[in-house]
Amino acid sequence: MTNEWTALGVLPNINMEASCFGGEYLAVVGENDDRYDSAVANGTDLDIFLSKFESAHGVRLRPSLLVK
Repeated sequence: MTNEWTALGVLPNINMEASCFGGEYLAVVGENDDRYDSAVANGTDLDIFLSKFESAHGVRLRPSLLVK
């Protein structure tokens, strides 16, 4: 079963490198999760927006997403 996920919010202060926190309908996911890729693919210009995040030292960050 393939679900289409939608980003509800960007969470730059939460690092979700491990598995997700959530369930079947709502989750906080990091960039290594398939739902993250689905939300980015379904979000107009979301990938461009997410690419703008960086740390105070200029290191590129990929923020976690709240998805449904």
